[in-house]
Amino acid sequence: MNVEIYFNLHKRVFSVRHKGRVIEHVKSAIVRRPKFVVQAAGRAKVLREKKKNVHAFVRGEWLEGGSYLRLILILMNIIL
Repeated sequence: MNVEIYFNLHKRVFSVRHKGRVIEHVKSAIVRRPKFVVQAAGRAKVLREKKKNVHAFVRGEWLEGGSYLRLILILMNIIL
């Protein structure tokens, strides 16, 4: 299943989004063919308003219990 995964600051876990809707919260994820995405307009809005929002995430095929390398998501400007 192709998803977007981002760090949820309020719940302190990763949110898994599919077709624009959050379908699950996980502590870690396995993703095949990951692509790191930063939306330029969202980043500009953060810099302009000085308020955080979701504008960076990993997009790829989410594998539940797969045998692929575990992807550790490290997002800039977030202290875990």
